[in-house]
Amino acid sequence: MIKIMARVMVVLFVIAVIGAIGMAFLQVYVRFKGAEQDAIAQTYIKDVVWSFNTEDLSEFKLHLHPELVEYLETKEGAQAISLLSNMGSLKTIEESKWVSSKSAASTAKGQYEFSNYEVQATFENGKGVVKVSTIPNGDGYYVTNFQIFSNHFATLMSSN
Repeated sequence: MIKIMARVMVVLFVIAVIGAIGMAFLQVYVRFKGAEQDAIAQTYIKDVVWSFNTEDLSEFKLHLHPELVEYLETKEGAQAISLLSNMGSLKTIEESKWVSSKSAASTAKGQYEFSNYEVQATFENGKGVVKVSTIPNGDGYYVTNFQIFSNHFATLMSSN
């Protein structure tokens, strides 16, 4: 009976060690993935944010997923751009920051991964946070979501 208990304890110990090693590898992978995404963000996301010009969206639209381009051509899309244009022209941006990635299923192309980034920006009428979501597109990326958050929008609402 004692030999059986000893074997069970050894097996449980080995399982615990393997689990701990697996968790360590997972943490290393997550940190590596974050660093990899951060490197991508420093170039691509800067290009996307700098291309956002409410007077001429042609360069910006080159980065967008086709469905987002279609949305911008609707009445609601034009209203969203009009609201964002109240921030004024973009003056400076800080380094982009990778926030998260999430895998999602696509019925047409299998599995793909959304990556989310944030950029602190200074506009003509105040500071804000630009949030950008991307998915892979061949050798590049498509922007699937683009948002600007700023206290400036609250001042617009209170003045109405």
